[in-house]
Amino acid sequence: MTSRRNDLLRQPPTLQCTFVDERGRRCPERRRLELDHVEGFARTGKHAVDALRVLCRMHNQGAAEKMYGRTFMEAKRKGQLVPVRVPPSRSSPEPA
Repeated sequence: MTSRRNDLLRQPPTLQCTFVDERGRRCPERRRLELDHVEGFARTGKHAVDALRVLCRMHNQGAAEKMYGRTFMEAKRKGQLVPVRVPPSRSSPEPA
């Protein structure tokens, strides 16, 4: 995974955030890019290259909040440990 990740981050300067809004406009950000695990690394535990996308910091954090919830992500950003459980009826984890 590390070499593929490095290859993605060393792309020419044309690399930009892949987020596209509801009007079809792509985010123009070309700095502060991060690799996002589309299915959530905390949920899958996998670094599958075909399940990664490039997002700017803002859109990566937004995707994480959508997947895991704002409370969970705020605690993670503060460095707090937050137990997570995944209810059988839902695909998104929620704070325990």
